[in-house]
Amino acid sequence: MKPIRICPDADVQNADWTKQTWDLPPYGSAAFELHLFTTGMTLEHFQTLPVYQWAVRKGLIVDDKWTGEPAP
Repeated sequence: MKPIRICPDADVQNADWTKQTWDLPPYGSAAFELHLFTTGMTLEHFQTLPVYQWAVRKGLIVDDKWTGEPAP
């Protein structure tokens, strides 16, 4: 039997199943580091996720530092 491949969305930016908004502790904070630790994720891997890339595009993370303020 051939496996079924499901592709519900055309791309990650239009995906309704991927996390793309920030509801995590502030990037770089102790609480954020604890979140990474408890999920078993490295910072390098986290930086490849849509949520990180979204925060960079929105200006919440600039030069790998948390600003917490959206870009104008």
